[in-house]
Amino acid sequence: MTISSDELADRALHQGVRVRSADIGHLHGLYDDDARCITLHVCLTDYQKRSTLAHEISHATWRDRPTRDRHEHERRERRADADAARTLIHPVDYARAEALVGSDPGALAVELDVSKWVILAWQREARHGRAWTRAQETDAERR
Repeated sequence: MTISSDELADRALHQGVRVRSADIGHLHGLYDDDARCITLHVCLTDYQKRSTLAHEISHATWRDRPTRDRHEHERRERRADADAARTLIHPVDYARAEALVGSDPGALAVELDVSKWVILAWQREARHGRAWTRAQETDAERR
């Protein structure tokens, strides 16, 4: 089941975070903790908007602020990517998509209606054996 951009925006609002659109240059999105605001680039497609919004909601949840520490910044970005993947892709849906189109990240992104980086984050987390990726076996048995 795909979560919509509107549902994601409602989640942000529930956290006290406003979502707006603007021309923000080369960025797809950004989170400003002082303003408690997520800005999405005005020209995003729906799948880009959903993917970016899920990523930025993670930053808002963790109250991320800018840092000059490159390693800390990269750690936060990996965490936000993983949170977005977990939000947007259910393990059973991933397994079904992979059965249909194989494991190519581009093909899976199209099938699951997310940005390719979301698939790459999902696959990275799965390789690390995160508990949320192992749920597919349990959920598949229930269905």
